[in-house]
Amino acid sequence: MDCDIVEAFKDRVNAFQVVCSPWPIFVDYVMATWWRPHKVKFVKAWTYKVIHLGNTTSNRVEAAHWSLKRMLQNSTGDLCFCWDSINKMIILQHNAIKASFQKSLHVVGHRFKVTAYKNLLGFVSKYALNLIVEELDRVKSVGFDKNICGGCTLTCTHGLPCACQLALFGVGSIPLKSVHVIWTRLSFEDIATEQCSSELSIDKEFEVIAKRFKELDVAGKLNIKTKLWEIAFPEKTYIYAPHDKVKTKGVVKIARPTKFTRSTKRIPSYFEHVGFLHS
Repeated sequence: MDCDIVEAFKDRVNAFQVVCSPWPIFVDYVMATWWRPHKVKFVKAWTYKVIHLGNTTSNRVEAAHWSLKRMLQNSTGDLCFCWDSINKMIILQHNAIKASFQKSLHVVGHRFKVTAYKNLLGFVSKYALNLIVEELDRVKSVGFDKNICGGCTLTCTHGLPCACQLALFGVGSIPLKSVHVIWTRLSFEDIATEQCSSELSIDKEFEVIAKRFKELDVAGKLNIKTKLWEIAFPEKTYIYAPHDKVKTKGVVKIARPTKFTRSTKRIPSYFEHVGFLHS
């Protein structure tokens, strides 16, 4: 699981098979159940290539479940008691998150009072700053060499600058743009930062739609225009109320069938009508 390089994974598997050779059933179980179908989901050689922000286990879900069970105390409560317990748990979690936000905004440690963190203090969470500190300590041994850096793991998994990237900044400050936007959200309010607005831009999508609109026929253009009209004018609609008042109460009265409607005789054709009139 701790293998960092894909090329070295096969050697680790072979070593595992040798060590566990006295238990072939166990080896077959690991190979068939975990290694072949799910290795890309838990082996570091693959998980280090995707951004997971440090969430590689279900510990947070289990902790929330444990907190809820502690608030409920038993499984025989009614709906009102369960609702009240869940509400209290959510309030406690909300307050804990707000406290962490305030700590990141106002509490500044001594090791962060240097030029490198000038642009990050008050804008980046304390957890992300601690990860950057560890990478700065590696700059002296790594330098600008990406091979020694180890594949820029922190950038791939957390969206933070790794040691080789921090070396490029030298003695200057670390720019805020090099930090993933998730680490700059220190409030529950919907504050649109420059970094967030750039990631949520729809200019590229509009260019593709305009290009495709010119290539389509009349029916395709009407289809795209209708969809854009619904997005641009959500207060308007194509649906209109019926002209006649619809009766929603009472049984619908059906006219009594006449002798002609009940008849099973075929309706005469045109030539039969003419022949009857001009016999």
